[in-house]
Amino acid sequence: MNILISGARSFASLELVRLLSKKHTVFAADSKTHAIAFSSRFTKGRCVFPSLREDYENAEKAIVDFIRRESIDVFIPTCEEIFYISRMKPGIETQTKCQVFCADHSKLLQLHSKWEYRSSMPESSHVALPESQVFENRAGLEIYLSGNPDYAYVSKMEFSRFASNIASNRLEGRELEKFETRTGWRIVLQAFIPGPSVCLYAIFHGGMLRGYAAYRNILSYQGGSGIAFETYANDALTGFLRDFWEKNAFHGQVSFDFIESDGKLYAIECNPRTTSGVHLYCDDERIVPCFVESPGKRDEPVLSAYAGTKTFKGILLLLMPSFLFGGHFAQYAKAWFRGKDVVWSANDPLPALYQLYDMALYFWESIIQKKKITVCMTEDIEFDG
Repeated sequence: MNILISGARSFASLELVRLLSKKHTVFAADSKTHAIAFSSRFTKGRCVFPSLREDYENAEKAIVDFIRRESIDVFIPTCEEIFYISRMKPGIETQTKCQVFCADHSKLLQLHSKWEYRSSMPESSHVALPESQVFENRAGLEIYLSGNPDYAYVSKMEFSRFASNIASNRLEGRELEKFETRTGWRIVLQAFIPGPSVCLYAIFHGGMLRGYAAYRNILSYQGGSGIAFETYANDALTGFLRDFWEKNAFHGQVSFDFIESDGKLYAIECNPRTTSGVHLYCDDERIVPCFVESPGKRDEPVLSAYAGTKTFKGILLLLMPSFLFGGHFAQYAKAWFRGKDVVWSANDPLPALYQLYDMALYFWESIIQKKKITVCMTEDIEFDG
């Protein structure tokens, strides 16, 4: 079977290339010419297409042409490009024999929204939702907060990523004055819930749960995405996934972020795409059928991942001064010495070196364009409704 994986710039796509190539021929796709999955020896070929955000029609044409030329059977989007690919899904599946492994565009957009995701959450005894409200503009938010000065909150844009732009009166350095808003974009206000974060990554095929990985970040940078994480077990998460499955009949990959507080889990947002949880399936080829084979029966066993602690050591190395001089030596040491590197593989060593070149290019783009490096990494595929 020929499989195409997009979002080749991400470490998650590299993981999927390595995993799926154990049984199938795998190709990688991205609008960036420097994408880490392109450097893997397990990538049979590459598809470079125009920016989905700026040139959608030509990007679609390039992708469809590649699918036809290479006789692609399954197309798996991984990053935020999934919101553009899902729009193409009906056309791709009509014009070719390829199946796109993701949910319909409307469902993905609903889950992507920091407000609308709530309507897809099941009424579950296992997980709760935080008290939330939505504001059409910043003025409305500020009026509400000025009238409720003791309210513990977290505010975020309806469509956002990496926890890079939030405001909270309970988190250091997240003052409302620093919160960036845009005219016409809704703002979500959630009650602040103290406690550690928990993440859950799941794979559904044809409406049935096939696999999942629960994990907890042990080190993150400025409260954003985890740089080191470890497996986490909680029966409430399994129960939640089955409740979600019953309500949504989902197809594709989906992830949830939780806060654990006083023994209870609160689902604070949803990311309907691949996340770091896929790394916990490292070298476990049992995950392959989850993507390419429909389950034979409803009670088929669900594959769970228990790969211990995983670390992005290349990123850790670059951020070493920030952590060491910031008073986080213990967490840094734990992440470095206990965690297995996400990128390094003796059977596929080049990506470990390529990531340094890749990061250098992003740093250069950041300097030239005078933008945050995270913006340079995702700007061309960001989807904000």
